[in-house]
Amino acid sequence: MIKITDLCFSYKSREIKKNVFKNIFSLNEIEVVLFENINIEILDDSKIIGLLGKNGAGKTTLIKLISGILTPNSGNITVFGINSNGRPLNLLSNLGIVFGNKSMLWEELSLYENIELFSKIYKRNYDKNSIENMIEMLNLRSIAKKPTKTCSLGQSVKSNLLIHFLNKPKLLILDEPTIGLDIYPSSFKLPLCWLHSLTPVT
Repeated sequence: MIKITDLCFSYKSREIKKNVFKNIFSLNEIEVVLFENINIEILDDSKIIGLLGKNGAGKTTLIKLISGILTPNSGNITVFGINSNGRPLNLLSNLGIVFGNKSMLWEELSLYENIELFSKIYKRNYDKNSIENMIEMLNLRSIAKKPTKTCSLGQSVKSNLLIHFLNKPKLLILDEPTIGLDIYPSSFKLPLCWLHSLTPVT
């Protein structure tokens, strides 16, 4: 399903240095190597798989590389046998990504209106009962008819998640999906597992 071979990725960063003799500050560009000859293979589908690491370890960067948002310096990444470079349409149609700190929703539209919009964009016929069940399970009933710009961060994350599950991608990647949610993990874990049982994506 996901195969990463000899992945190398680095980026440029600027470092401030001070000349102690002249009391002058200067910016020096340095190269930060994040991944070097990384190999990962995930074969199982319909599973919930976790990616763990410290802050700054490169989890979000790896997600962006897998989805084709970023291009590796060298190496190869395939998802469902498709090279992710350039974000080909035949890959994107089977891939969903939820970034906890970014929303794909149209802020002026309500959740219901966003659902209708994305059904046309993705050319999907969403089941009305599934929509209502998901809204109820994710506790989004109170904001479903309001502009999504009025949503809290947690409500926005859950709204994005709802739409992605309705699209039924083969692979759904969640980056910090619990950001802005209740402090009790069970408040999100239970709905997530329930959604996964309805739509067995990876």
